[in-house]
Amino acid sequence: MSEAILTHLARRLARPVSPETQNIARAHLLDWLAGVAGARESEAAAMGGAISMRGWERATYGGSVIAMLPGHQASIGAAQLSPGPAVMPAALGMPSSDLPARLDAIVRGYEASLAVAMALDSHHFEHWHGEASCGTLGACAAFGSVIGFAPVEYANALGNAASVAGGLLHFQHEPDLLTGSWHIYHAVRTGRDAALHVHYGATGPQGLLEGAQGLFAAMTNEPGPLGEHGSGWLIETLAGTGAGEDTAMLEKLTEQLAAGGLASDQAERAQTIVMSDDGADALDTMLEEWTR
Repeated sequence: MSEAILTHLARRLARPVSPETQNIARAHLLDWLAGVAGARESEAAAMGGAISMRGWERATYGGSVIAMLPGHQASIGAAQLSPGPAVMPAALGMPSSDLPARLDAIVRGYEASLAVAMALDSHHFEHWHGEASCGTLGACAAFGSVIGFAPVEYANALGNAASVAGGLLHFQHEPDLLTGSWHIYHAVRTGRDAALHVHYGATGPQGLLEGAQGLFAAMTNEPGPLGEHGSGWLIETLAGTGAGEDTAMLEKLTEQLAAGGLASDQAERAQTIVMSDDGADALDTMLEEWTR
């Protein structure tokens, strides 16, 4: 019998993350924070503020607005997809974790989300909201990472997360809805809970992707193999994370801070926090302030 796809993905997720790849995660974290700042005055951000007292959870709404706009998504297989809106809140959702652990979680969350996205076909992305279907798995992997999952725990949790992943795209036919942001909130909460429940003993179907009544059968016409990047991580393949990007990122942060009514000096504050391995508490405080 061949190895279940999620079992294979789980073994990949359990690999160590290098400092160089953590630095790529820092760049994506800053990019997501820019989106949180820029959407502070949006209806979605107001909803986030109403439903939670926690900064990471409030940001599931505001942090999704700009990232889901055309031109802000990465080309992933048949999809235009932004992994960050679902992965970042899950990676930041355990206050006791230090910043390197959260960066590892970002890398692993992106890996799960991107790997599955690359296996899905155009039929899926014409009907299903990729940030929700793939994002649920990304959030699950990210929170499993900060918990400290072994491969079997990743596989069980991803199976349960995938069993309820999704979000129909019909909302795009009706303007000015918050359904897309609700999908992100749901993906974060569902992925996070799938990981938490496995941590306390739940099990899940490791053949959920390729099974006869699994995700591929239900949501695709012609699924492909999981995406991989050799011995590296898929986050390394995304644009905007190379040398010389620091100035552009600072400019983007400053622009989005202004759009969100925050002072420009918050850009250097955010960059200093994210670049420090000791910045977890300061990051939580900043996110609380930015999402009020």
